[in-house]
Amino acid sequence: MKSKKNEVAVICVGGSGRNVANSLNTHYNLKNIYRLSSNSHDIWYCFEDRNGILVGTELTGGFGCSGNPSIGEEAVRLGSNIVVENLKDFKVIILVACLGGGITTGGSIEFAKIAKKMGIKIIGIHTLPFDFEGEKRKDIAKSGLEKIRKYEYETIIFDINSLRHIIPKEIGLIDSFSIIDYSISMIVNKILKNINNKKINKYAEIINFKKIMSLASKEKIQRTKYLNNEDNFTDASIKNVNVQEIEFDYAINPQLVKNKSLCRCKFSENVDLSDKDFTGVDIRGCNLKGTNAKINPQKIKYKSLYKTNLEGIDMSGMDFTGVDVWRCNLKNTGADLTGAIRANGAITKYNRMSEIEKEHLHTNMNHPEKFSKNYRCGCIYCFNIFDFGKLKTYSHGKPDSYIYSICPFCGEDRIVGKTKNLKFDKSRLENIKINMYHDY
Repeated sequence: MKSKKNEVAVICVGGSGRNVANSLNTHYNLKNIYRLSSNSHDIWYCFEDRNGILVGTELTGGFGCSGNPSIGEEAVRLGSNIVVENLKDFKVIILVACLGGGITTGGSIEFAKIAKKMGIKIIGIHTLPFDFEGEKRKDIAKSGLEKIRKYEYETIIFDINSLRHIIPKEIGLIDSFSIIDYSISMIVNKILKNINNKKINKYAEIINFKKIMSLASKEKIQRTKYLNNEDNFTDASIKNVNVQEIEFDYAINPQLVKNKSLCRCKFSENVDLSDKDFTGVDIRGCNLKGTNAKINPQKIKYKSLYKTNLEGIDMSGMDFTGVDVWRCNLKNTGADLTGAIRANGAITKYNRMSEIEKEHLHTNMNHPEKFSKNYRCGCIYCFNIFDFGKLKTYSHGKPDSYIYSICPFCGEDRIVGKTKNLKFDKSRLENIKINMYHDY
């Protein structure tokens, strides 16, 4: 570690922490931001892999904790040597954890316990789950909050439920989470600026949560409207602008945007990107289907095509050695994945899956209206099996958007429905999870 002694570190925990870490890097370009996870793909999707603290893989297989805080606690305990090594040069830690999950709750508690024993001052920034995420997740979060307070110098609660009304109705679910990530990164940045101010007794006193959420929402709306209007767009106007998560129906120069990042952007299929240079560009999670983009996997940022949609783009003859292709859509690309990382997780075919499991996946998890009323449903996150009638739903808020199926037990949206030919039990759910989410 290159950090100088007594510097402040920001530790972001779990999948939600990954998003906050990326937001911090995008908006503020801060140093000493670390990701703590028991899920390998969370570390891979972080903006800097070297800042990832991966723990407990001998327990989780690198697949995460399935919402179980006991597993999260044990994962960090098993990785305590790694934690200590990464924390040894810091006196203050800002611990960001959206409570309710396995690593975010149990893992955060164990992490805080280790840090306190090392004499490190911990400032915790925590959110509690939305109401629609289910009682179990909320109970886990409340119990975890009581425990983690004992190890923190100050605990700051960002009550997203009471502030939901601030987010305008035209903003859907996914964008709402993006606003929360940005709001948390604004809070972290404000604390970092004031951390040596001895006149401040409690950092929560300097944070106006309502104002921060309003500013984040306003900026999101303005940025989206501006960038969705091609008349506003020139090479000069886009220079160093954050375009992450924006949908475009026109071509842009990826070399000019902030951090060269098209992360989670979506381009309409009629947009021609064939003359654009993607050298050093972050295209993880970007939808480039039908754009004729010329992608050299050896020259893109991080050598990662994680969740990138390249369907129909000619990738024949390209060298994929050392390139991460987990959940990359490479259908009809002619790609030869020899030497690729996590090649079994690429979407080129149904890997190692029986015909019955294919049918299971074709029951679209994000469209509960396609489930038969007499179906039994299963969650491939917490492995609970339940009647269709207990299924919860939540939409983006837009007329043409997906309706998300929410597990009533863990609040995750990884739901599958039982077909008449499928034996429906925990072992089958685990098999689907491995094939669908965790092919390494």
